[in-house]
Amino acid sequence: TGVVYFGGRVNPDGSVLSLMGAPPHLLARGDDPETGPVLARMEEELRPSGFGLRLCGRREFDRVFWKKLILNVAASSVCALERITHDQLGASESGVELCVQLARECCAVAEAEGVLLRPEDVPLLPTRVTPVAAGKVQHYPSMAADAMAGRPTENEFFSGAVVRLAHARGV
Repeated sequence: TGVVYFGGRVNPDGSVLSLMGAPPHLLARGDDPETGPVLARMEEELRPSGFGLRLCGRREFDRVFWKKLILNVAASSVCALERITHDQLGASESGVELCVQLARECCAVAEAEGVLLRPEDVPLLPTRVTPVAAGKVQHYPSMAADAMAGRPTENEFFSGAVVRLAHARGV
């Protein structure tokens, strides 16, 4: 299991172009005796492409995982619903309110899972009306692009997982 924590696009030469102004990375748990050695080899293989793989322990992985999940549930799903960019979401008072409420609900589920987060801890999540990340994310998240193209989105996968965990934990 891994978490991509910067959006990126693969170039024809195999390198990866970051959409957020920094190299994309995959964070993976390297503390598992079975998968750790395989991931270490993958880390070496990926290095020349510019797509980094960083291994970490469970605690750090869980925090990054939940931050990414919250961003997808609270921001990307709203962008898909409204068919807007992250910047447009950050400029919408009602969009930001919905985003923050969804993030709070996700944070409550994360806490029930042992991960303490606040909406303010989630990078790029608009928590007040302002262009997100100083205009650096003027793109449609993949969920919004899928919705606009009439393709199925990942909303059920992301939001559904949070809902199922909430029910299981009584949140």
